Amino acid sequence: MVDLFDLPTEAHARKEDPWTSHEAASSMSANALGNQHMAILDVMMDMKFPLAAEEIDDILGWPGFRRMSELKGKGLIEDAGEIYISRSGRKAIKYKLTGKGLACT
Repeated sequence: MVDLFDLPTEAHARKEDPWTSHEAASSMSANALGNQHMAILDVMMDMKFPLAAEEIDDILGWPGFRRMSELKGKGLIEDAGEIYISRSGRKAIKYKLTGKGLACT
């Protein structure tokens, strides 16, 4: 089983992001970030098939897409090799849980 303390403990903004993004990232508590990660992993486990970030956002009712790269970086999710066509008509990656991600749920 994966130790939840292995999950990121703080949110980050990219260097090129506006100051508001940096302020929002610094205001996010470690507990809230962990809760968001767990909510995404739980949705993926419950659905039992690959999901795109937009699909997860729709289920959760909040924009979890920002957490996907963090989860991927921790080895909890991976590219499922499937394409999703978003509402905007763009192609998006569908993700699936890795063995490590399954151990978290």
